Amino acid sequence: MNSIYVDYTDNIWKFFRNDNRELCYKIMYEEGKWTKENLINNEVLGFAVYVEGDERIHIVYSNIKGELKYCTMKDKHWVGKTLYQMDFDEFQIEHLKIEIIGEEMHIFFLLISNDGSDHGVLMHCAWNGKETKFFSLQDIVLVPNLKEYYLVNTNEQSGLEVFFITDEGDEVSLNYCNFENRKWSSAKRLYGIQGDDISFEVLRDQQQDVHILNKSREDLLYFIDHVCIDISGNIQVYRVRESNMKLIDPILFIGNNELCACWIEQNKIFYSFFNNEQWENPIYFDKGNEFTVMRYHCFMHYNRDNSVKLMETYGTDEPDLNLYIPSRFTMNNSLKHETNQINNEISFNENEEIQNLKLELSKVKLEKKNLDRKIDSLNMQLQKKTKIHG
Repeated sequence: MNSIYVDYTDNIWKFFRNDNRELCYKIMYEEGKWTKENLINNEVLGFAVYVEGDERIHIVYSNIKGELKYCTMKDKHWVGKTLYQMDFDEFQIEHLKIEIIGEEMHIFFLLISNDGSDHGVLMHCAWNGKETKFFSLQDIVLVPNLKEYYLVNTNEQSGLEVFFITDEGDEVSLNYCNFENRKWSSAKRLYGIQGDDISFEVLRDQQQDVHILNKSREDLLYFIDHVCIDISGNIQVYRVRESNMKLIDPILFIGNNELCACWIEQNKIFYSFFNNEQWENPIYFDKGNEFTVMRYHCFMHYNRDNSVKLMETYGTDEPDLNLYIPSRFTMNNSLKHETNQINNEISFNENEEIQNLKLELSKVKLEKKNLDRKIDSLNMQLQKKTKIHG
């Protein structure tokens, strides 16, 4: 994930790992004008950034030596320490995330096997600045080519909860566990996800209902689905978007007391609102240019209350890194309640009739696949009952 920080003077700090495994940062101090790349460390496998309200920048990263390291900036220099070192012949430390609660930093990462297998272990490190304590959360069967294997949330009681996915062969399962009284609960399976090109987003609303945005692909069809799990555990599923065009980088958030989903389709940003019964027609956000957009993990300083808030946002690439904050453009866009059809905003590269035929073929194939799954399930049930009554 691209990590950026917008400081109190509106400078944009960009943290990244280059092709030489060097962890670097640079700063855009004026539109289109950047400082040179500044090296933080080399031989880096993965990293995570966290910025506190007092402008303190925390970075946790792993390297090829099997070290988990921490650094922060003091007097314009990076200083830090090694938090953990493991036998790097067996595992690599990757996919790091940070949460800070009070005086304690919570670092999450995956131990990924070096033997070429699909085995991973989800880990949690609690560090109070002096001591570290490690928790092994769950063994995970890794899904190939996945950007995010897990997400971390903090709830209203400052508790931690983790949502993670694991490969079960015929489908991918989404699971949940939480951290209370310094212990992790047993993992609970929430539901299964079919298809490929899978990603998910999670948030809790004020009623403590869990909202999950699933992205997936089956055959030539791309889907974004909304799964709502209420406090009693009841599950409801809603379709947000179905397309034969690739859907990427979805974002789920609550703005102006409304649940909203955004995504990128053919380099265009679209969003939709949930009216508690269904998702409304997608709305096109005109960003005013044709530059490529991507998702950023953004820490933004707010001068009015001297706070730093984390948000998911869209932005263009360098040199002019323009940010498009979903909670702002969805609120300000006057097209919100219009019913423009999304296909009117997309220019297809192929003949429309051919596209429609491909779409219909994909639907038929998908229906057949679902029917085959149902037949297999019924056959298994029949075999079990035959053995019981045989």
